[in-house]
Amino acid sequence: MVAMAGSRASAVQRPAPQWRLALAILLAGALLLVPLRRQQAASCPQAGQQPIPLASDPAGSSGSSGSGLLGSGALAGLRSASTEEAIAAAVGGTGEVWWPTTGDTVHLIYTANGSPYVNYQTLALYGSWRRARRMPGGDKMVALTRVLHRSQDDDLSPYVPTYRVEPRHPDCDGRQKWAPTANCSYVIADRPGAIRQFFAAAAHTPGLIKAPWVYLLETDYLFVKPVASPGPAESGARALGFFYDYVYADAPRFRTLARRLFPAGLGPLSAVPRTGPAPIMARVSEWLRVIPRWEGISQQIEADQEIRQALGWVREMYAFSLACAVERWDPEITRAQSGPLIIQPPVDLRLGNATQIHYTWGPKLQWASNGTLLWAFEKRLWREQRFVDEATPLPMPPPYQAGWKTPSGRVGPQGAPTSKEDYDLIVLEAETFNAGLAEPTVVDEPKAPGSPAERRSALETEGGGVPVAQQRAPLTAGEYNSAEEALDATGWLADRPPQAHGETGHAFYTVQPMQLLSLLPRAYLMPKFLDKARCQHVIDMASKRLAPSGLAFKKGDTEDSTRDVRTSSGTFLSRGEDPAGVLAYIEDKIAAVTMVPVGHGEPFNVLRYELDQHYDSHYDSFAEEDYGPQASQRIATVLVYLADVEDGGETSFLLEGKDGLARLATIDYKACDTGIKVKPKQGDALLFWNTHVNGTIDKHSLHGGCPVVAGTKWAMTKWIRNKCFGGAC
Repeated sequence: MVAMAGSRASAVQRPAPQWRLALAILLAGALLLVPLRRQQAASCPQAGQQPIPLASDPAGSSGSSGSGLLGSGALAGLRSASTEEAIAAAVGGTGEVWWPTTGDTVHLIYTANGSPYVNYQTLALYGSWRRARRMPGGDKMVALTRVLHRSQDDDLSPYVPTYRVEPRHPDCDGRQKWAPTANCSYVIADRPGAIRQFFAAAAHTPGLIKAPWVYLLETDYLFVKPVASPGPAESGARALGFFYDYVYADAPRFRTLARRLFPAGLGPLSAVPRTGPAPIMARVSEWLRVIPRWEGISQQIEADQEIRQALGWVREMYAFSLACAVERWDPEITRAQSGPLIIQPPVDLRLGNATQIHYTWGPKLQWASNGTLLWAFEKRLWREQRFVDEATPLPMPPPYQAGWKTPSGRVGPQGAPTSKEDYDLIVLEAETFNAGLAEPTVVDEPKAPGSPAERRSALETEGGGVPVAQQRAPLTAGEYNSAEEALDATGWLADRPPQAHGETGHAFYTVQPMQLLSLLPRAYLMPKFLDKARCQHVIDMASKRLAPSGLAFKKGDTEDSTRDVRTSSGTFLSRGEDPAGVLAYIEDKIAAVTMVPVGHGEPFNVLRYELDQHYDSHYDSFAEEDYGPQASQRIATVLVYLADVEDGGETSFLLEGKDGLARLATIDYKACDTGIKVKPKQGDALLFWNTHVNGTIDKHSLHGGCPVVAGTKWAMTKWIRNKCFGGAC
């Protein structure tokens, strides 16, 4: 996860009015219901999810009795505190204003449950935000944080800035579809509590919130250009919301039910804004006012079956609107096209002043004459993990022709004729989605993935903050960092998606070019096996514990007699020592290309060869006549070159070829002048087999490390056995 760091805002010294302070404590006290701790990369908060007590019902279970959120108690109809000092005192320990209060920067947040359906959208959202950040004004969007309501991290946690909170229903974790159960049929019910936990944690984690304006959006948004704040937070600029015509508390069919949530003493139902929690851009203090009400009303709705059924899928939006009305909080409600927030094609088919596209209703293109479907942007089809694994781009619409129609709510299901302007916006939507998927993700430390989404990953170096990115589909061949990227760019296997696999199989293709160097021994070069960032990560790990390299002595060998055989420095590394997971990633890839399970491999031996250092020619296998009986045999070796070498340092096979064994009797084990030599190139891997197919030792596999003439050679070796090594299987 990306560390959330920042500066603490200055304390405000003015005393708050006592009644405001007391009332703020009552209203915002829900933010302190749970113990909190600062979230680190390897741990997440253990916040609870207790119901927020209602003013008229300390137990917090109002049900459908009609008493309302505030009921008839003394607090009914009163306005909550609005001063930042009072709210800070209620939620922030010392009473200091712990969030930024000046300026026009924006911190964007959204919630997610970690399902494939949501994660695929997240990839496009995050990528489109990164693209918008590079546009003029994009630097004002200082952060985008995913608030993950899930009991454990998910596949995207290493790659997308994430703050994990506790879900209301842990049994819903990672569901690919919303199951028709009481707990999981309405996952959006977790949103108010997730946002409450995030803000509560920020009160105890300086810098978690990085801007005075906080913008809540959803995973199915795409940034076409940067979104700006309403103005300096210290000015009189109003918060921004969005108008939804289907959120209408004063609708005749809802009025009776709405009064259970918004008693008559609080005012007319027409005072309830027709909006929802996203998109909303508000100051931190404004969020702190409304969040406890929003969560409390949302829970009241969930407890009332009649209201729940009447409001349906948008009931959590109603909860937010009612909370705004209870708190007398009045954001400016903007509209599509004229406002600066979102449009929702195909209801809106002009971008206007909007900065984002909300694709909750996917546009379709049909022939007007017979209704034949030509193309569709339909997010509800993205419920399989393969969409996340492959970061599958959407097919683009066919070239424009007259005679099409675009079904939408504005004209009914029959659809309106599709104009060229309509078509251009649809193309923009699809292009923005695909560009978001292609955008590299950046993390603050290398971490191997748990799924093939790693093809999209990027690793950010510590020095200078310059990202070393793994990109999909770069423009030139030299910019590809993996064979998967090159393959994705061509679309060659687009019509051959991976098939169903077993428990130990993969949901993705392992793509690795191989050059057959020789059959005597069986040796293969695998170019660009490992990207530069992961190479450097291994070097950094090994550099801290290098020692002179050792040898396995044959019968008769002594330390003195072998002193000049191997002059490198080295160390052993195991995957369990690497919390970033890079070693696990490398082991898994080696297992895939060699088709030998991970448990057959010895720990990595990482080696550094400096000027004139070398390794005399030798065998990696153990002949019984030299080493005695062996429990298992080294059948293969994978050597990964971690750095380029200016000159020298090649891996030599002195006995390569049909006539190679004839040279064995007169071999100079220090020589590098016969057979074949493999030049070290950063990220390349060399695979050679130490045994024949029948298991006997292949004498052609004699190999050595030539002296380094200029530069430094870094390499890592994985020896593979014919049996499980060290009980790892």
